[in-house]
Amino acid sequence: MLIVRPRRYAASASAVGVGSIAHVPDAMSSARSLTRASASRTAGKTFSALNTSISDIVCIQYGVNDIDSGGKNATQVTGYLQALVAEVFKSGKFVVFESILPVNSPIASFASKQVTVDTVNANMQAWLANFPNCALYVDTATTYKAGGAYASYSYIDVTDGIHPTRLGAYTSGKLVAAAMRRVIPKRNAFYHGAKNPSPNL
Repeated sequence: MLIVRPRRYAASASAVGVGSIAHVPDAMSSARSLTRASASRTAGKTFSALNTSISDIVCIQYGVNDIDSGGKNATQVTGYLQALVAEVFKSGKFVVFESILPVNSPIASFASKQVTVDTVNANMQAWLANFPNCALYVDTATTYKAGGAYASYSYIDVTDGIHPTRLGAYTSGKLVAAAMRRVIPKRNAFYHGAKNPSPNL
């Protein structure tokens, strides 16, 4: 996840944008949305800690490990993710939700797991559309598929079929940043007598 800190917490009054973007120490190998707040590798990263953080926007990208190593079905994973987003909503923070990334070989049963990924993504996109003032859905999965049914090895590591390549990570960041421009205010600054029309990211 990412949090975006508001301007009042920026390093200085002249800081670019609404503040700084900081990682929540949450993304780790094998992390699952199901066990985010449990006594597991994600212990201590509770919803209450996230909701009291000095952040305006929470960027969520979760779910593939629930499907791959967790063996959960689409209904279960959709429920976990909706519950996670609902907890963030309670604190008044805006959610930018990135689609679950597609998979490919050598993941065992990757074809059936991709069906689950696609179903969860469709479920989340439709559900988040009910909250246009609270959330945005970012479809990175379609780009990762590059016109196919599964992840393209241009975007996903050929050795494991699940982790992004450098191009994949760059692409995700670019698409998420573009989505965040829609909710982050533009810079209130002047350049040579005219306002800078460029957004923060």
